[in-house]
Amino acid sequence: MENMYLNVLVIIVFILAYHVFVNVHHVFKRYSQFTLIILSIISITLCMNFPIYESHGHVFDLRFIPILIGAIYGGKKVVLVLIIYSIITRFFIGGHGFYVYLITSLSFGALLIYGFIPLFNRLTQNKKIVYSSLVALAYISYEFTICHIWFGTLTKMSPILMIISILVAPLLTAGVVYLIEYLRNANELMENYNIHNKTKALSEMASSISHEIRNPLTVTKGFIQLVQNDDTIEVATRKSHLKLALQELERAESIITDYLTYAKPYDEINLQKIDVKKEVEYIINVINPLALMNNVKVSTSFDDHESYFIKIDKKKLHQILLNLSKNAIEAMPNGGVLHIFISKEKNKVMIEMKDSGVGMTKEEVSRLGTPFLSTKAKGTGLGTMVVFRLVKTLNGQISVSSKKGEGTSFKLRFNEVN
Repeated sequence: MENMYLNVLVIIVFILAYHVFVNVHHVFKRYSQFTLIILSIISITLCMNFPIYESHGHVFDLRFIPILIGAIYGGKKVVLVLIIYSIITRFFIGGHGFYVYLITSLSFGALLIYGFIPLFNRLTQNKKIVYSSLVALAYISYEFTICHIWFGTLTKMSPILMIISILVAPLLTAGVVYLIEYLRNANELMENYNIHNKTKALSEMASSISHEIRNPLTVTKGFIQLVQNDDTIEVATRKSHLKLALQELERAESIITDYLTYAKPYDEINLQKIDVKKEVEYIINVINPLALMNNVKVSTSFDDHESYFIKIDKKKLHQILLNLSKNAIEAMPNGGVLHIFISKEKNKVMIEMKDSGVGMTKEEVSRLGTPFLSTKAKGTGLGTMVVFRLVKTLNGQISVSSKKGEGTSFKLRFNEVN
């Protein structure tokens, strides 16, 4: 009886392992059929190594259930591989029972390939459970019948064990099929839910972006019309209007760029070994004019004797640091200090950007990276969404701490390379 429990446990673990690898973590989703074959072979091998009954060359176990499951969810190729494997394995075990298994497995395989597999996919869930359990019952009855014909007796298995086996096989098959169908339906519902949420988020994003882009375009259109229609405008005023129009166009371009980056973060990733200190210095040079205009002082802190190398896409790192820097500067309307720290932490390079701005509440921090949360009057929150998306794309980590009225700290961590 212990081996029967072990057979049942092996089959259940096999089903759960397949679901986890293929449907949950999507590790082997592209190779789902191959994964099904490998896991089925493992479960068949374990069932055969721990038979429920073995005497005078007759070996009985529940190996036919992984074969049945592999057939109905993997198709004809899978069942052929599994039956051939099980026949070869049974041959090496030896005994007259090999010929019994040869007959039953080939007959069973033909029934599955030409009868049950084409029928199964057209059945409702309840009928799949009933029909598969009937196939399991038919197989075990057929095997006992062939044993009776071959050995001249039904088997020397105890009547109680035989009755339990006849009951367990179809019930276990029904339970396994029910479990698979339940997990598949749950996974399908989750995928549909995720698609719905993504569609809803993109719809809201598109609506908000169209509004955000329309604002600078309207301003630009107004300035251009003003310059075009009024010939009396002085040259200095004309230049000022055109400068403002150009700034608004640049703002619109920035919004579009952020949106495209968020929508397709994996496009054209060019990994290269870079010196974080040099890249931070470059970012400081870029943002210094904006910082000076807003009365913000930018300072850096790192160990001159240390090297800080990471493997990353330089352009995307620039985009992350620029977005965070601009957000930090804009969070200090009355001026302040933006500190940029570079350090090492457990084989990782950490970049911390800390401002002395308005800060955020715990609720605002928890919602960072979600569509269109912004603490700025004219903000869309898209820049922060892009930062979170890019950090994840580049296999980095991001953490945020903030206190209302005291400032915010963003910490980025990337794997260090030598």
